Amino acid sequence: MFAKPRILVVTLVVTGAMVVAGSGVHADDQAQPVPEAQVVMVADGCTPCCVPPPIKMVLKAKDPCTCCWIDVCVCVPACCTGEPCCVTRCGFFGRVITQYTWSCGHTVEIVVTRHGRVIVR
Repeated sequence: MFAKPRILVVTLVVTGAMVVAGSGVHADDQAQPVPEAQVVMVADGCTPCCVPPPIKMVLKAKDPCTCCWIDVCVCVPACCTGEPCCVTRCGFFGRVITQYTWSCGHTVEIVVTRHGRVIVR
């Protein structure tokens, strides 16, 4: 039927770099300087738009060694607003897995091993 448009994500490292999309910018259009951010361009040639930077937040995860909640710093997309849904379960080898899911669909999984090592997925 209809193919979904593909999204190309380009990360700019240099502040003030010029953004030019091959099929989306005509010869008489001027490229605009873009601050250090991500630029999202849809494959059909729409004009690029800036994606807001990720948000830093502190989430809680249960430590199987002490049975206490620990703080874990993570970066999530700017679309993750509001309270996330939190689910905690036991995993293999004595691990505790805490999963946070936001209404936008983004999920963060925090795994704490029985030795106290923290893994963020």
